[in-house]
Amino acid sequence: MSEIITAKNLVTIPDWQTAKDSILPILAPVETNKETLPALRSDDMLCRLVTDNIKMYLACVYNGAIIRLTENLIAQWSVSFAIISLAIDENLSRFVSDVYFEKHYNNRFEYFTMHHPVASISPLLLFYKPFQQALCSKFGSTFYAAVPELSTAVIFRKKFVKAYEKRLRDDVILTYDCSTRPLSKELIEISKDGAFSVGI
Repeated sequence: MSEIITAKNLVTIPDWQTAKDSILPILAPVETNKETLPALRSDDMLCRLVTDNIKMYLACVYNGAIIRLTENLIAQWSVSFAIISLAIDENLSRFVSDVYFEKHYNNRFEYFTMHHPVASISPLLLFYKPFQQALCSKFGSTFYAAVPELSTAVIFRKKFVKAYEKRLRDDVILTYDCSTRPLSKELIEISKDGAFSVGI
């Protein structure tokens, strides 16, 4: 019997010392209820829901490939979840200094787009607790965000939440519907307590 060679077979798994500098959470849209069953366990580090429609899984980004972390891979590296968490925190903290904000107006509705040289980092950092705290200092103890695609993060202050439906929601939904990498249509409330979906 001949072996079937697939792209998956060709991915080289790095050792821990190489991998630890590229371990990151990855955001993805929730596609089916069945798919998210493991993610419903809030203590599952490998994959969990961060909102009703967004999941986050852990991966190693290596040689252009995204290698999802599994219990077997972690056992192969002989590291604990605590060590992996520290590596993720260190990796995410390095991205923060390169974030910048662009201010926009739609009549009197003020909002900001968040940018990073690696576009997919902007939505991801919204779910990174230390960065959430920094954003609370900038935008208020409670603020709102939308992440319609994997390269777009929109933020606005609480005082504008009532105007969101009229001034920005249609643009967020259009971005989601037209994107080649859609993420979520949700409106997300962010505070010291974390990030929560509060509707579409």
